[in-house]
Amino acid sequence: MTSICRKNGLILSLCLMAGTLTACGSAPSDPGRFYVLSSPADIGAGKSPQKIELGVGPVTLPQHLDRSQIVTQATRNRLQLENLDQWAEPLKDGFARVLAQNLSALLGSDAIFQYPLRRPFTVQYQIAIHVQRFDTDATGNSVLTARWDVIRGDGRELIYSRLSTYKSKVNSPGLEPVVAAMSANLAELSREIATGLAALVKR
Repeated sequence: MTSICRKNGLILSLCLMAGTLTACGSAPSDPGRFYVLSSPADIGAGKSPQKIELGVGPVTLPQHLDRSQIVTQATRNRLQLENLDQWAEPLKDGFARVLAQNLSALLGSDAIFQYPLRRPFTVQYQIAIHVQRFDTDATGNSVLTARWDVIRGDGRELIYSRLSTYKSKVNSPGLEPVVAAMSANLAELSREIATGLAALVKR
């Protein structure tokens, strides 16, 4: 009798344990939050159209930024990866997409194409972007540092090269204000590039 009771008790314990594990396994997991860079709604307001055909890209990123997680600086020498806060697209693709949108609005041109260029499209100029920083530091500043090269459309001549840095203060907690500040920095870089390209066209 005692043996039977022990056996029944063991079976009951195993059933309870299995039920607990099943309940844990079926609990809904946090799906995460996904973000994209964006263009300002009024970035092209009042701009005169420019007759320019432009290829945007390639965009290169430091390896520690070329990942799905949003990266911030916890300290000067330590990075923090936000596992539940991720980019909805590869960051370099989002950077190129928004830069192309911004330049199209700023230059008033529909002939703005993302790299790699697909023939038979031909362009006057190509913009290559080499990003050095695109994150938020430990003091709450969103920083974009990038070298941008203007290349002749056939790819044979470097016309102009410049290193630019922009900073935006992130005044609110959370990742959405961080992404908004990053988009603002990208918009400022776009304005600088558009000004340089407009000057080239007028030569």
